[in-house]
Amino acid sequence: MNALTLPQAAKVKDKSDSVTDEIVLVTFSRNIVSSQLANCKYLAEIAHDNPLWIHPAAAEKQGIKNGDRVKLLTSVREIEAKVRLTESIHPHAVAIARDFGHWAVGNISRAKKFKSNDPDTSLLFWEDEGNGVHVNSIISRKKDSVGNGQVWNGIKVKLIKKMS
Repeated sequence: MNALTLPQAAKVKDKSDSVTDEIVLVTFSRNIVSSQLANCKYLAEIAHDNPLWIHPAAAEKQGIKNGDRVKLLTSVREIEAKVRLTESIHPHAVAIARDFGHWAVGNISRAKKFKSNDPDTSLLFWEDEGNGVHVNSIISRKKDSVGNGQVWNGIKVKLIKKMS
């Protein structure tokens, strides 16, 4: 039998999502929150913010400090995020969690206080901080050439420090 039994690696040839001054965007999921649990008040209290992780050396080159706000641009569109400096990420990459920044799921997931029979719903202390950023909106709908799924790896981004 002459069939291939192991998968073959293929280089990604399409560079249409590139922008200048590129770094690679990495997305991840938090261990306690998912999009299905975004409206759970106790979990939202624990994890409601969604900062962009940047290596301190990379941030220093662009004059970015911990807590600054930056624009994250792809070829599709841009989002704004608060910066968290960490050495837990490669200097040529930035990372942001998925499953945040909801706008339609419910009041808890949108960080909006509301009146109900549950007194906790009027105590959302993070309403002023917001509910994080929804990273999906900057990901291209283009399909990858290998698995024919949405391209989530190798996304090139550009950072611009937002002036206050």
